[in-house]
Amino acid sequence: MINTARIGAAKPDRRVFDIAAQQVGAELERCLFVDDTVGHVTAARAAGATGVHYQDIGQLRAAVAPLLN
Repeated sequence: MINTARIGAAKPDRRVFDIAAQQVGAELERCLFVDDTVGHVTAARAAGATGVHYQDIGQLRAAVAPLLN
């Protein structure tokens, strides 16, 4: 979990995505970002993460199912 008040940046600032990836020890390109705000998803994708614009649970399940196999 990233507390944006503590890191001094908030989505869609790229630093949020970079710090999140660093904290879990992964390359940003291997991270999945899910959000209900299109601009945040767009920023995550621009930073190199896979981004999913959350609309409903069925859509999210369909989006992540291929990643689980």
